[in-house]
Amino acid sequence: IFNIVEIKEKISDWMSKDIFWRTEPHYDLSPKCIICEEFIEDHMGYFSLDYKCMCFNGVPNHILVCSELNVKMKLFTYDLDWNKIDLLTSDYPSYLIRKHDLLYASLKNATGQNTHGGVASYKISPEGHLALNDNYASSGRSYTHLCISDDDRYLFAANYHVGTTAAYALNEHKVSKKVSVVHHQGHGPDPKQRQLSPHAHCVGFTPDKKFVYSVDLGSDKIVLYSYEGAKLKSIREQAVVPGSGPRHMIFS
Repeated sequence: IFNIVEIKEKISDWMSKDIFWRTEPHYDLSPKCIICEEFIEDHMGYFSLDYKCMCFNGVPNHILVCSELNVKMKLFTYDLDWNKIDLLTSDYPSYLIRKHDLLYASLKNATGQNTHGGVASYKISPEGHLALNDNYASSGRSYTHLCISDDDRYLFAANYHVGTTAAYALNEHKVSKKVSVVHHQGHGPDPKQRQLSPHAHCVGFTPDKKFVYSVDLGSDKIVLYSYEGAKLKSIREQAVVPGSGPRHMIFS
């Protein structure tokens, strides 16, 4: 039975809350609007299929189809001719680096299991096809950014969710072990949950390659590390404008 009073109370409650979901605070910048329409379900009683056309630089590239949204979401990827694409990982690649004939990826754990997430690398064939080279789950950690030393000996990664910078040793382009990890400290003034704790957003090298820097959105600071033998040691912390939430940094 459609109870208009109850529905209005729910809508009023929804409109009073933040609308961003998990790690997507940019949704909270959009004007709030709720559109009520007839519920459409498929023959199995699930939500109808959700089609997402993924574009790069304004050009359609592939199609993501989401099914069973109200149970346990299933994802399927197709090219523009509706040929199914078998993905190399069920996790979410958050950043990519190409070096030599390899593609390195930082991964956001899509399952919550310890066997997923971490960092991975893929061999690139002359035809452009990818084949798994290495996947180091690192106990299910999710990373948002990474960088690799020029000599291919070390890989560094930023963990947004727990606010850490991690260092890995590479051996023949594969992760041999995690050498060190540093937990950032502090928080910013933003009340929308994104600055209640540290959130390392990106890592990189200084121009002279002597130091690794980590940009922390949650604590409004940039941390500089030495990394001899991939052992991270904090050298300096630079505070930025409170509430600015720094994400990336480049040198000019």
